[in-house]
Amino acid sequence: MDRVDPASTLTVDTRVPTASLDPTTTVGTFQGVEEASVVYDTLTRYDFSTGLYEPFVAESLTPNGDFTEWSMKLRPGIKFGNGDPLTSKDVEYSMGRWATATSPTKAYLAPVESVKVVDDLTVDFVLNRPWAGFPWILSSLPGMVVNQKVVEASGDGFARNPVGAGVGPYEPVKFAPNEEVVMRAKTDYWGGPVCNGTLRFISVPGAKAKLEAFQKGETDVVTVFDDPTVSADLSELKGVNTLNYERAGTGLGMNARPGRLFSDVRLRQAVVAALDPTQINQRAFGGDATMASTFTAPEMKIWGGVEGLGYDPQKAKQLVDEAVRDGANVHVNFLVSDRTNQEMALVVEAMLDRVGFQVDVETAAFAAFTERQLAGEFDLLPMNYAVGEDAPLLALTTFLSTNKVSNYWNVDDAQIDEAVNEVYLAQNPDETAAAMGKLQQRWNELSPTVPLWVQNVKRGFTNKVHGLALGPEGRLSFEKAYTTN
Repeated sequence: MDRVDPASTLTVDTRVPTASLDPTTTVGTFQGVEEASVVYDTLTRYDFSTGLYEPFVAESLTPNGDFTEWSMKLRPGIKFGNGDPLTSKDVEYSMGRWATATSPTKAYLAPVESVKVVDDLTVDFVLNRPWAGFPWILSSLPGMVVNQKVVEASGDGFARNPVGAGVGPYEPVKFAPNEEVVMRAKTDYWGGPVCNGTLRFISVPGAKAKLEAFQKGETDVVTVFDDPTVSADLSELKGVNTLNYERAGTGLGMNARPGRLFSDVRLRQAVVAALDPTQINQRAFGGDATMASTFTAPEMKIWGGVEGLGYDPQKAKQLVDEAVRDGANVHVNFLVSDRTNQEMALVVEAMLDRVGFQVDVETAAFAAFTERQLAGEFDLLPMNYAVGEDAPLLALTTFLSTNKVSNYWNVDDAQIDEAVNEVYLAQNPDETAAAMGKLQQRWNELSPTVPLWVQNVKRGFTNKVHGLALGPEGRLSFEKAYTTN
């Protein structure tokens, strides 16, 4: 394919619908980042075949000797959708917008001290700490450069209608929250011809419903999350290709903020000891899940070599009884979303009730679930952050480090921060693995969360879809995609 086919449409079933196409207000990971990426592109990209981050919109990215300064040169001749040339001032402006950002991704930029314009195509990033892995943030939301004129002219409507503001292969033509986002291909994309005339993002709720819609031909690309049984079913379909992205550390999060019951470390340890991963796998996932009680799994290059805490219901009951004698409240609000595996929630509830907790499972629509998570209005909930080989700091920086904007679990510990700091300094998988081992050791002692299984993000597409590429955080790149009959 060497030209746009206006009649072709590629329909993509995403994980959950997004409420924004503004990088600074998009939740991130698998909620909105894929839609935003086709509007803006990113400065760098991760290449799974090499395990390295490569320049993309950027032409080059070079560090100094101690990784505290990075010099970036932009590709010449790239233009925004409104016709303005992309310059280093646009990078400076886009980075400056993160000062007032509401996205949890804001935490990624904590080490960036300043962004300096050198010339029209050169930008220097000055960091407040050595960071060998700095290029990864430029492959995510902070690496999406926006046009200042369009942002200011659009005002409050920018998040829903950023037409002309990006250098990506598509422009939005319809934004209907909780329904669909429709994109139209550019005819002058800097990266070459875009083949699919229309790119449409929808979100079918529930893993089984997603698979059914895909089988009926209602979607061309399906995203299966958090349901290993459905993932296994997808793999068995004939005429279907899959791309897989795995992250360890998925399970449950406990709210340890002051005044919540899990501020008592004994009760957090009791939850960890009360849950039997084998039973959860069999009853909730039909035995198809890969269970892992740690942030990294043994098959990963960054495996830390430290096992998680084991199943011990007797110890769990002793800890709960001890806390109750000291006057502790053990009434647990277990908040789940309407997209949570309900059987998993019921199994967890039964196991916790068995050791002395009093658990109420409350189901909320995904938007309300997210709001309450951000506000800390829960005791226990399923957690969807996890650690992948391409971006281990995605979880560590956003969710685990002290005083970060989305530190839902109230983690405040010098040893945790020290381990995260070592991940910043790691220059290869072996060094990262050593740091992850230290993190796991201390995490076992504090038990703010309960890693239970490996999150397998499976992207399925039919044989008529070609040219898709798996990028960082498991998202797809669509600029080279095309369809055949």
